Amino acid sequence: YYSRNMLARCLAVAAVAVLASAGPPSPIYRPCYLDDYKCISDHLAAISKCIPGRGQIPSQYEIPVFQFEIPYFNATYIDHNLITRNHDKCRVSEFYDNVRTLKTVLTVDCPWLNFESNRTLAQHMSFKEDVVLSFYINGSYPLIRLTTVFDKG
Repeated sequence: YYSRNMLARCLAVAAVAVLASAGPPSPIYRPCYLDDYKCISDHLAAISKCIPGRGQIPSQYEIPVFQFEIPYFNATYIDHNLITRNHDKCRVSEFYDNVRTLKTVLTVDCPWLNFESNRTLAQHMSFKEDVVLSFYINGSYPLIRLTTVFDKG
């Protein structure tokens, strides 16, 4: 009788300890597997009221002119005939809804993304004229990770 009573007490204490350590439920909800692009596309379309695109991502595409500003360095980059390669190797590495903040997070990893272009760099200077350089660039990046946060509201 004593050993049964002791066993019951030990099990009760263990059960209380497990329940107490469980903590509050996680606000993170994962609606799709990371490789289920149809599910991810449909989910994003539902929260953004967009029409999902279908089809393959090309392994290479060209943009005639692409300009981007780098304010921290007071610079403007202009790529002419920008060729991007290996874009089809990008994969979703994180996707979830946070039910507490009403945000959806999407992270895409792009290994060995390659950019090739004739680039113009304008370095903006205070009290001086811009320094303008033109050069050819062909660079591959081991990993480019892009994270986007969507409001669900």
